Amino acid sequence: MNCTIRFELLALQGTNLKQLMPTQTDGLKINWRIINAMRGIAALGVVLNHARGWLFTNDSIYATQVHGKESWAWWERLMIDCMQMTSLGAEFVIMFFLLSGFSIAHSVKNSSSIWGFLKRRAIRLYPTYIAGLFWAFLAFNAARLFAPQAFYDGIQGYPPILADYQAFAGLANILWSLVYVHEHNYLTHQYWSLPLEVIFYLLAPWLIKYWRIWAVLSLAGIVLGVRLTGIYFHEEDDFNSILLFVYDYSAFFLVGVLLYNYREKLVQLFPVGKWAFYIITLVAFVLFVWVKGHLFHEVSNKVTAVISVVFTTWLLFGAMRHGVVVGWLDKLGHYSYTLYVTHLASIFCVKIISYRMGWGFYSINNLFVWMLGVVASVAIAYLLYLLAERPSIRWLQKMRMG
Repeated sequence: MNCTIRFELLALQGTNLKQLMPTQTDGLKINWRIINAMRGIAALGVVLNHARGWLFTNDSIYATQVHGKESWAWWERLMIDCMQMTSLGAEFVIMFFLLSGFSIAHSVKNSSSIWGFLKRRAIRLYPTYIAGLFWAFLAFNAARLFAPQAFYDGIQGYPPILADYQAFAGLANILWSLVYVHEHNYLTHQYWSLPLEVIFYLLAPWLIKYWRIWAVLSLAGIVLGVRLTGIYFHEEDDFNSILLFVYDYSAFFLVGVLLYNYREKLVQLFPVGKWAFYIITLVAFVLFVWVKGHLFHEVSNKVTAVISVVFTTWLLFGAMRHGVVVGWLDKLGHYSYTLYVTHLASIFCVKIISYRMGWGFYSINNLFVWMLGVVASVAIAYLLYLLAERPSIRWLQKMRMG
């Protein structure tokens, strides 16, 4: 099978992608700083969700083990209320998928060959992916050195970390991981989404060309997915990536492609002024969080997934209509991919620090440790970006100039 795929890709080396793409207009110049800023929002949203989930127990346990809600200070109430704003991790992954569809539609349109498109994708993404795996390996071994009881024996009712490490570092898992085939693992749980991206990249030239057929197939997949699991998604760690793509996530890439194809019209039709855009965005986000937290008890579901599509579309075209660029989010967006693939291992390292400080490893009742997790994730991601992602970007730039 691998040989067949390789020969097919080699045969496509001379195929002109512009022959596969539908005719599109170029009247609207895309401000890619806006796309970068939205990637920054998505990455930060995922990190906030995981940092809160890994580095704080919950308000009920805090009230039981620290002191009751009736005696909370105002800042404790404020902190715990603010934590509820971090519940949209899965929804921000869907934002990534939409932005990926949007960006890849542009990349395919401007590529001269399928082979060139796939080669650039590999150069752009693979070094960072390998760096993320290596960082997870180092984080596991940091636990071995600095939290040996948690690593070898298990603490607070949890099994030893050693079992997860052995599964991660086993030769078979390493080899499969090199081709984006993942077993569930403690420090690379977020990698479930990466094979879906790869599937989309491999099929993108044809999916984008025949998007109407793709739309019909996606709709059929959604219907089957709903019949199988109702309004909830399949469990990422227990379900084949190809089936996840077909049943649950293909449609989000499709929406991103359609947003690209109809971007000019959508910008023109955007209905409100700049300040109204800001106010509606803030109110919509709060309502979004309320729906996820109170109606679905923070469980990922297809209702809030649809809300994520609407919210992402609103943000994207509101920002395009009014030229809104948030500088620090734009900068964060440049290394959002590194941040995404490395943040769980970074948060895990903060767990080790918490253990050494006597605040606990699994059950952490300190209201500020999770913030340290966010800061550490962003800082470490930037350093790893300098080592892996930025060199790959510069390599691509040299290829384009050559």
